[in-house]
Amino acid sequence: LPDGMYAYREFEIYLGEKQIGSCSTTWMVLDANTRRPKQVTFKNEVTKQLKGFQLSFQAQKIRLPHSWQHAQNQQVQFSDLDMNMHVNNLRYAEWVQNTIPANLQNNRKIAAFEINFLGECFLSETIACLLNDSDPTNWFFKGYNQDKDKLVFSARLQIDGSFQ
Repeated sequence: LPDGMYAYREFEIYLGEKQIGSCSTTWMVLDANTRRPKQVTFKNEVTKQLKGFQLSFQAQKIRLPHSWQHAQNQQVQFSDLDMNMHVNNLRYAEWVQNTIPANLQNNRKIAAFEINFLGECFLSETIACLLNDSDPTNWFFKGYNQDKDKLVFSARLQIDGSFQ
């Protein structure tokens, strides 16, 4: 996308004085009527995009494998919606977590989590959550909107061994 169509944000997460995580995000502004990307213009220069990044990584598009197994269907409920009446981003992450088989939930350590939000979901739509766990260190997920025949998110969990 051309400059002005997106913005980056970086975060560091602390517990007391100890850094326990970091996050890189890419944001895009959508036109409220067309739901298409819109170029951002700031008439009074309130916000300027910085060109330098502080973290050692940057948000990127996830490259997905080709084979998938169906894990679950998720029907969008009213409690999944944000004030814009589409699914809150946190719900996508919860759907990823709920896609992990129960026998693997408590004995693996997550080293990294990436998610790409690719489309909006609305009330009563059905999202098929798919999993590829053929690589023991990288699990891939995708959410497919069955009502719109569209991919709405992709995600990757980097697994760092198992808890003993």
